[in-house]
Amino acid sequence: MTATQNTSVIAIDFDGTLALPGQMVSTRVHAALSRIREIGVRVVIVTGRCFAEAERMSRALSPDGLVAENGALVLASGRRVSLAPPEWERVRGTLLAHFPAGCEEIIVSISREELGRAEGLIDRSLASVELNKDRAMILPRGVDKARGFSACLELLKLRSPRLYCVGDGENDLSLFRMCDVRVALENSVESLKAIANYVSAKPNGEGVAEALAALFPDWR
Repeated sequence: MTATQNTSVIAIDFDGTLALPGQMVSTRVHAALSRIREIGVRVVIVTGRCFAEAERMSRALSPDGLVAENGALVLASGRRVSLAPPEWERVRGTLLAHFPAGCEEIIVSISREELGRAEGLIDRSLASVELNKDRAMILPRGVDKARGFSACLELLKLRSPRLYCVGDGENDLSLFRMCDVRVALENSVESLKAIANYVSAKPNGEGVAEALAALFPDWR
């Protein structure tokens, strides 16, 4: 398969962006994503959710790629790739001895209030912490949404695409820093709005549909 040039790719967060936490994507947003794909835009879901939930919730959207667990697990071109180093299981096991395991396979997701208790257990040479509004995610050092998105682009064999991204939380900052066009929503944290090219007037999915209509007028 040859690499593709001059392609547009949009990375979109799920919870708080495509839909409210725990909810499915609306018909309007689904239609907007389908239409931009018709004009050649590749769609990649990039979320902090565990892989199983992320795959289930995004399945109806048929994305070109999926980046789950804040960049730690990537699915594209029929391949599923983990970005965790071999020693991570030991680090993760230490943390899970003190905090309940969720459905995550690699990261450890805790409430932001629990972060102070976790600090003494985190080896900063091997792990990092990403905040996402009321949550804190402990990941292998060097893994974030930008790293996962980059790995996804490699699997898709895309060379020098124009990159768009849409997000709402602090953990989307790494994505914003790598993308050419950055979209924050009305409900996004201020740090994202400060570096966005476009800030929607509406929140969540309605804001995504608004932004897609403004950025890709050819789909209407």
